Amino acid sequence: MSIFETIFFGLIIILPTLYAVILKTKLDVAEYERDYYRNKTLGLNATIRRHLGYKEEQNNGKS
Repeated sequence: MSIFETIFFGLIIILPTLYAVILKTKLDVAEYERDYYRNKTLGLNATIRRHLGYKEEQNNGKS
């Protein structure tokens, strides 16, 4: 294979992979920011809210 074929086929493999990684990173950052601002407006973080919600559901089930 010539150097040009190697570069060409390498780009065919690398570019879609790179695009997918960048897209996934953008989606993860957007999801993190959405959760951060949602939790900030409530004044509680997600772990505490889940814990309290779980405890309330347990107590309501026992009552």
